[in-house]
Amino acid sequence: MTRPQPPGRVVATRSGSRRARPLGLALAAALTVPLAVPLGALTAAPAAAAEPGDFSSSFESGDPAALATTVAERDGAPWQANVGSFTSGLPGSVLGKLKAVTASAQNLPNEGAANLADGGSGTKWLAFASTGWVRYEFAEPVSFVAYSMTSGDDSAGRDPKSWTIEGSNDGSTWTPLDQRADEDFPNRQQTRTFELDEPTEAYTYLRLNVTANSGDGIVQLAGWDLSSDLSAGPSAAPMTTKVGTGPRVNFTNKAGVGFSGLHSLRYDGSHLADGETYATNVLYDDVD
Repeated sequence: MTRPQPPGRVVATRSGSRRARPLGLALAAALTVPLAVPLGALTAAPAAAAEPGDFSSSFESGDPAALATTVAERDGAPWQANVGSFTSGLPGSVLGKLKAVTASAQNLPNEGAANLADGGSGTKWLAFASTGWVRYEFAEPVSFVAYSMTSGDDSAGRDPKSWTIEGSNDGSTWTPLDQRADEDFPNRQQTRTFELDEPTEAYTYLRLNVTANSGDGIVQLAGWDLSSDLSAGPSAAPMTTKVGTGPRVNFTNKAGVGFSGLHSLRYDGSHLADGETYATNVLYDDVD
């Protein structure tokens, strides 16, 4: 995770050489890094190992605060190459412009409608009715040419079977944009993508109106994403680093918390193109 750095600095580094694809990884919550040797020492004769310092952090509220997405520099330039933004959903997703999510009903606090836009199949929207709707409000009008839906983690009878997607610019007058009937999701947490013949007009509000489910008295869905261009690639952007609550779904520890505490560090990005990719961010500066 770390490369040698000048004393007083702790960094997170990601590198690789592979075909272009997203990288998204959650780092262990406990991070203890001894002060590193200067870069110039790399070419010098081997020296005795440095004494470990007393700096440590598990990213908890009482620990030193980690910097958010601070790109390291080397020789006066950003220490990164071939790095782009990370998109967990559809290529060309419009969810980056999402402003608010509302629904006809939801099972709060853990199964709210906002889970549809979080990029994870381990969370879901659930309503105690056989039909229901979810409305996305965007910061500016958006158009889409495809959308995806991800089934929930349990009963297939709760899956949407028939639905209409509608657009509005005032939140009250709706225009049908796509309609499907007798669809199914053979597998749990399965993502299906539906393409339109041509892009829609741009709308400030988009609504998924589930008119029938697959037989149960409850409707659920794990994800709803929309794309303006399925062929779109990631845009050039730094690797992001930020402290969060940890993975929503993890098979080896409690979900939604860090690995040894309540918080963890997440870093992610995408390869822009084939070939070598690397990125280095500063986590802590002026460390004594």
